[in-house]
Amino acid sequence: MNPLNSVRGAIITGVVAALVALILIHVFMNHGVGNLSNTFRPNELGLARWLHIISGVTWIGLLYYFNVVQTPGLAAAAADKGGPGGAGISKYIAPRALLWFRWGAVATWFTGAWYLGRGANFLNAFTFGHFGEDVYGLVIGTGAWLGTIMLFNVWVFIWPNQK
Repeated sequence: MNPLNSVRGAIITGVVAALVALILIHVFMNHGVGNLSNTFRPNELGLARWLHIISGVTWIGLLYYFNVVQTPGLAAAAADKGGPGGAGISKYIAPRALLWFRWGAVATWFTGAWYLGRGANFLNAFTFGHFGEDVYGLVIGTGAWLGTIMLFNVWVFIWPNQK
């Protein structure tokens, strides 16, 4: 049984391979081959950033799929009177893509909040760098607020209208 024959198996295999690579890189970069007695302490901020980027790519990638591929594809399928129509996409593809889209939004927001919180920048970001005094807080706060608004949009407007 090949784990790469299913989406779930491929994701699990990828996460396990990434963790093994992370551990091996850490061991050989920080301890060398002969000194493996030190404990492994992963970089929490690095992990939070990595998970935030991966979940953000998933979320925004699906947004592009909906806007660039699925919506025009469904319009073309509806216009094709002799074709199969869009029922297959609407029944099988769209619900699964919307599930990943919704939870990608949640994962992106929470991993971003985790990253900001562990870096002691959560309040700074959500107050726009205390209202413009800190440039980093202003810039990252703009992204944090846009992500929060987009998350709200996904769960409060898009999801109820897609049910």
